This record gives sequence, structure tokens and C-alpha cells, in this order.
Amino acid sequence: MDGSDPVYHFCYDDKWRVVGVWRGADTDPKELFIYHAAGVAGHGGSSYIDSVVLRDRDNTDKWHNAADGTLETRHYYAQNWRADVSAIFDNAGAVIEWQKYSAYGVPFLLTHGDHNKDGVVNSSDEDAFYEDYTVHGPRSKQRDPCHVKAEERRRPCHQPPSRLAPPRGFGQGNSGTR
Repeated sequence: MDGSDPVYHFCYDDKWRVVGVWRGADTDPKELFIYHAAGVAGHGGSSYIDSVVLRDRDNTDKWHNAADGTLETRHYYAQNWRADVSAIFDNAGAVIEWQKYSAYGVPFLLTHGDHNKDGVVNSSDEDAFYEDYTVHGPRSKQRDPCHVKAEERRRPCHQPPSRLAPPRGFGQGNSGTR
């Protein structure tokens, strides 16, 4: 650090939640945050969790440069039952990020379109999608287990289920009687 590094001011509300970020002596914020207002008239204490509802950000220039007075980017946050951020949406309602969490609380990002989960959306994802979900894929060449079980449910009572029959069936030289 030296004297040329920018200084950032984090502004807090009465519940010690960050509500804005300003750079140095700038009059315009770099970011603003809006929190969920649980309780009576938005001032109650019925929730111990401070859930961020949305974030506005100045996005026209690099972070270390002065804000231009317009907060161009608005993101909405959605939390799961443990108050983990599980999805982030843009103004149009499109999913920007989608997080899932392991049983131990470790987050992992699910990106729409990244079918092979290599972290990049490209033509190999399209190939992987078509390989799995079209008639040429391996899934279309397998019997549906529900269909097999449905056949066995309709089988007359005097015939054993197919999984108990000998490979060549009952009869025709096979003594497979009970």
C-alpha cells in the first residue's frame, strides 16, 4: 500500500449492516445494498438473519475509479432456508448465478448451459447435451425401468416375474417347473 491507493468508506445502518460503499471523497456510491425488513413495519426483530434483497452497483468503470453517479447494475438475491445465497437474478429475472450447497455447507456454482460442468459454456456443452438427451444418446437405448415394472404388474399371477425365470424360459426342454 502507498498513498495512491484508494480509500473506501463502508456505511452501516443501525443494525451494523453495510448499506453502501463510497470511494474516498466521492459523492456518488460504488454500491448500495437493500436488506429484507422482517417484522412489524420493517423494523421488527422477528428474524436474526440479515438477508440482502438487492445490490445496486456502479459498473461503468473500474472499481478503483470514481463512480459516475449512475448505478447501472441491479442484482436480486434469493436465500435458502439457512440464509445461504442460493441464486442471484438480474432486473429481467434471469438467473445470473445459481448455488447449491453440500451437506457440510460448501457452496458449488451451477451455471446454466455448462452441461459437462467444466466451468466454461462452449460448443462441447452443446455436444454433451445432445449426446445425453437425443435419440442418439445412451439414455435412449436403455429400457425405462418404470415400463419394465409396469409389464410385471400386468403379468398373470400364475407366471413368475421375468427376473426369476431361467434364461431360456419355462418349457421347451427346460424343467423349470416348481
